[in-house]
Amino acid sequence: MQVSHMDELDSHAVIGGSAAKSFGISEEAEFYTILSKSLYRDEKLAMVRETICNADDAHKMGAGVDRPIEIMLTNEELTITDFGPGIPDELMHPIYCVYGKSTKVKDDKATGGFGLGSKSPFAYSDHFTATSCHEGFKSVYAISRGGVDTKGKPGLIRMVKAPTTETGMIVSIPLKSAGDRSEIQRLIERVVRQGGINARLNGVTLGRYDLSALETNGYALARAGDLNESPVYVRLGAVLYPVVTENPELTKLVQVFNATHHMTLILHGAPGSMGVVPSREGLNYSEKTMARLLELLPKVTAEIKANVTKGVKAICEEHVTLNKDCRVPASPKDTKISSLEFTADPVAIAMHMAKLAMTGSGYLTAFTPLPSLVTKYLLRAGARKFKDHRRIFRRLGNVAVRNRRHNRFSNGTSYGPDEGRLLIRMAVKLDIMGDLHRWGQPPKKKDDYGTYRNRNNTVIPFLQVKRMPFTKQPEIVVCRGKEQALAYISDMPWQTTRDGGKDQVVFVYVRNWKQHQLDALYQTMDHYKFDHETLDISKPAPKPKKPKVEKPKERYFQLSSIWGTENPMLSGVDRIEQKSLIDHAPVFIDMRTTDHNKEMYDYDVRNTLKHRLPMLKIYPTVALAYGVAQRKALLAAGSRPLLEVLAEDILAIKDTPAIRMAANAARGKFCEDAGMPTNIARHFAQGDMRFAKLLAREKIIVSPEELKAHALFQIFDHLSFGDGGKVSGHARQISVAAEKTKLKAAKFAYLKPLVQLWGYERRDEAVEFTEDLMETIRFLQKRADKQVLTTQSNQNKEAA
Repeated sequence: MQVSHMDELDSHAVIGGSAAKSFGISEEAEFYTILSKSLYRDEKLAMVRETICNADDAHKMGAGVDRPIEIMLTNEELTITDFGPGIPDELMHPIYCVYGKSTKVKDDKATGGFGLGSKSPFAYSDHFTATSCHEGFKSVYAISRGGVDTKGKPGLIRMVKAPTTETGMIVSIPLKSAGDRSEIQRLIERVVRQGGINARLNGVTLGRYDLSALETNGYALARAGDLNESPVYVRLGAVLYPVVTENPELTKLVQVFNATHHMTLILHGAPGSMGVVPSREGLNYSEKTMARLLELLPKVTAEIKANVTKGVKAICEEHVTLNKDCRVPASPKDTKISSLEFTADPVAIAMHMAKLAMTGSGYLTAFTPLPSLVTKYLLRAGARKFKDHRRIFRRLGNVAVRNRRHNRFSNGTSYGPDEGRLLIRMAVKLDIMGDLHRWGQPPKKKDDYGTYRNRNNTVIPFLQVKRMPFTKQPEIVVCRGKEQALAYISDMPWQTTRDGGKDQVVFVYVRNWKQHQLDALYQTMDHYKFDHETLDISKPAPKPKKPKVEKPKERYFQLSSIWGTENPMLSGVDRIEQKSLIDHAPVFIDMRTTDHNKEMYDYDVRNTLKHRLPMLKIYPTVALAYGVAQRKALLAAGSRPLLEVLAEDILAIKDTPAIRMAANAARGKFCEDAGMPTNIARHFAQGDMRFAKLLAREKIIVSPEELKAHALFQIFDHLSFGDGGKVSGHARQISVAAEKTKLKAAKFAYLKPLVQLWGYERRDEAVEFTEDLMETIRFLQKRADKQVLTTQSNQNKEAA
């Protein structure tokens, strides 16, 4: 080919100055390695591409153009044989041993032109063999990348010369390892396919693109495969080059063809219209190349847009024929265009682009057809396919195109009439619409806890099924009821609607029908030519009556059966003793679950159970209601929710000094905070109201009202009541007033000897220990009073 960088060698003329000195080329062996090996990005691909392209150029030059190139590949060697004219002995050295020397510089039909391709085997191997059959002689040459005689530079030695009747060249390249064979075979198939080269590999003809159609049309679409560097490639000679550049104008034109669903646009480059880099791995983006690309891409884009109408027509015709419905194509798989390998047909290319733009599979917005155009050709195709309904399709098409309101004329996802209209006519005529049932989803329904259940497909009344067209005449199944219908459906394999699956079947329930009704049904179905099937509709034998079994009385777990830590400040629901069951209780706690697992309890329920000990002091028998059924049974038996009863009891508390003391004691605010003695006082008062009386120097007489108030205020701060602010306000009013009556911290200094008894806990309710502790406190109080009297007496004496 005519390479671009050789078009104009004389570019400048300098007047004056000294004589010009020309540049030279280094004769160092390392420079030859650069030109033979380091020049290429992919060494194996360069070896295969250049050698096969040279063989193809030889066929174009000689009489062997109609014969395929023979390629043999084994674990040891790659051999490429062409049947061209061969190379005379005197030209072997200039062609194979002189870099930059080529016989194809002015040949537009050839692929080469740089004088580098014949040396490309050096990119992979240190040596190879070339055999030339020319004018009756066969010469075998051994070519190496460097030797002693050539001082490390490439060299050529003729080994044999003998008479022959053959013509052509044979290039044999040894493989470095057997593991390279599979990759080299893949590269051979790629080069031959993309170059449209007639070749055979180990006796098997290889596939190739029909590039003659590309030359005629100027552009083509091909399966991407190895063409993944750009959405647009240019074919020059027998090589496809990706269009990859930083030029913003050219990049914008290329991106128009982005996301073409694994397809690549190929442009035909006229001979000499563009240049390539010396390695022939990419285009040389010179001014000449850029000008040609900026001319070609807009022209091709405009031509494809002009053919979009024809493409849409072909899509609709093919879609209706393949899928037997008139719905807008939703996937590239709906048509055969998604499986093409190579095409240069302008209509097929426009069809592919329009299809991808319609289905949203890519970003080919430049080729998106108008929705009215799609509807127009889709309905026309339907009119030709479904001749019984062609008048309806034509009427829909005219109205849809004029008004551009397509959804109005669609049944579900399809355009055109519903095949179930005769079924509805028959049902209305026989007045059996209520007996028709169909496969579908039931309406949403809330359960007892306010959440929506999962809606699984089942057999439901025909009028409740969401609008779904019959794409073929429905099949009618006559049965007794839902059980037979579900059994019939379960035996059917799942199919799409257009093939006649579960949603193309209609069930007629005839459980209580008379014989004359059945006769009318069969007569009408035969009149409308419905396919129908009748299951066993005979009346089943009566089932034996089951003996009445008295339902066992409901029993409930109780609050006192919960085991765990006694400290209400800690989470303490360890287990429930199931043996502690009761028949009834005046109050209950709604557990808000049917699961006895403690991890499944509601947060508010967990919080309530933490304070079960104070509650049990007031309400010794409390039932636990698991589930709605137990809750309803307890309410019916007169039991009340615990939190409601608590709220009423708190509202009934009277604001008196004794109640205020109970509130302070229960909430741990019996006295001011001033260290350990006061903390001991608070702890004793919170655990037992009698200690509060004792520490306050009052008589140890605790009324039932005080005991109940003490327990209620113990749990008040930790529970939430359904009665809201009214309950909280009443209880907090008493609490605020009670805090003003806190005892001074100085009054409890005498309790310092009890600091070592801080290990006492409220759950230790042994009577002996409590009495001993109270006697100890009395003793400490008397001693403290005596010390106060002695101190006052001494002060009086000193004053006297």
